[in-house]
Amino acid sequence: MSDKFSCPGCKRVLSLPPQSAGKKFRCPGCKSIFVAGDKGPNQGVQPAARAPLPNPPPPPSPFENLPEEEGAIASTPIPQRPPAPSPIEDEDTDVRLTNRRPSGASRPLRFGLRVKADPDKLLRGAFAAEATPEGCRLRQGKKHEFLLPPGTFAEYHNGTRIAVEIDGRVVEFQVVKLGSYQKRLARDVVAFLGGQRPALRAKDYSLEWYLLVPVLLPLAIPILTLGGALPAVIGIGAAAIGYGIAQVEDWPVAVRALCCWSAAVSGYLVFGLFILVLVLLQMQRAAPPAPGPVPVVPRAVPPVINPPRPAH
Repeated sequence: MSDKFSCPGCKRVLSLPPQSAGKKFRCPGCKSIFVAGDKGPNQGVQPAARAPLPNPPPPPSPFENLPEEEGAIASTPIPQRPPAPSPIEDEDTDVRLTNRRPSGASRPLRFGLRVKADPDKLLRGAFAAEATPEGCRLRQGKKHEFLLPPGTFAEYHNGTRIAVEIDGRVVEFQVVKLGSYQKRLARDVVAFLGGQRPALRAKDYSLEWYLLVPVLLPLAIPILTLGGALPAVIGIGAAAIGYGIAQVEDWPVAVRALCCWSAAVSGYLVFGLFILVLVLLQMQRAAPPAPGPVPVVPRAVPPVINPPRPAH
């Protein structure tokens, strides 16, 4: 709902956004600047220190000097709705009429931090990190929550590992953010905590689509086979190889894209060879056995009985 205040210059009742008391506005009628009163709606206003601006003269109408004709019908002006008062911003007042995010603002960057080494062995597991203008906020459920403001000691080690000072000790973390340039993100997180970088934006670390697509394609291999250990090894292995190649920023983009697509195609070729071997084995099992030689059974030879000799 909007609050109603009256202009001290022309006494016009204006509808202002909620919680407008104490803020400066310009009246659309008399163009004077006034401060909405703090006593509530319809309770008077406080005039601004500036003098009201003079009303500009109305523009001449092109129909003023035209001769009147007989039978002409006088036109009745259509009443128009007065424009809404425009807010006046100064150094002490920040007026926002809507809850929309400013066009230049961006959402805070979210990534993961995995504990690799803690001298006191108090922290372990993974943390959800968020880079905000106040610093880097770390959360681990309801157990731990830290705010690392700019100026915190941070050091880049190697790959995706960084070292950050927390509660007087240096803890080593691994930066994790899938689908992004993790090494670049780890270096920039250290620069952000050291005050050398003003802000972190998610679009600066996202992999290009022509690198991300071949990385994700091999993951469909275990889905096509509805599971299985060997298809899962083939798919995850090809995706890991492609993702590792995409992270090598020292190579040209064209070389990385070609290698990523080659890794994806190689994974599907190995998968096709695996399916072919399974089909051949299945066909061999289903085929009837080949007929062998017919065994020859030796016939029994009757014994030869000598006839009796005649007596002489």
